[in-house]
Amino acid sequence: MTDEETTGPVDKGIERWSGVLMLLALASMAFSTYAISDALLSDDFKIGLDTTTGIRILTRADFSLPQYMTVVLIAASSDVCMVAAMLQIVLLARRFAKGEILTRGVVACLQRFGWGLFAVGIAEVALFPTLNVYLVGQELIDPIKDVTAAAIGSGTLTSMMAAVLVMVIAKIFRLGIRLREDADLTI
Repeated sequence: MTDEETTGPVDKGIERWSGVLMLLALASMAFSTYAISDALLSDDFKIGLDTTTGIRILTRADFSLPQYMTVVLIAASSDVCMVAAMLQIVLLARRFAKGEILTRGVVACLQRFGWGLFAVGIAEVALFPTLNVYLVGQELIDPIKDVTAAAIGSGTLTSMMAAVLVMVIAKIFRLGIRLREDADLTI
């Protein structure tokens, strides 16, 4: 059974909520893209880190160009993952607006969104340890004080929990599709 065979008439409520979903995903993508470009292009870039010798604030002037680009790349990794995850929401919203609900395409988008959320969580967990290793190695800071506490926060755990929830929902949808296909074959 193809995705086209499982689409139905578009429910107006689903169509409206799909539009809102797409708008929110596009806004999130725009915000993340702005954050990345602002970090790359801004002259008033600042990063504050709680090191073993006190708070250290680094500005754009403290870095060579390769160092600065590396720091921005490390800091922006979760934003890049968020853009990829939100792209899947845009694709999901388009499918929902066309009347697709329980299709393999919807499940694939849900799974990719779940992986994107998981990647956001991993990027957030890796942010401070990676910055610590890089900046200490470049002799720009003393080690970050309690890098483990800095790495794991409630946002990270929420992102990973949401990713697991989306993956479970995708598995349930996949099972529903399989059961529907089996029922169609027996008729």
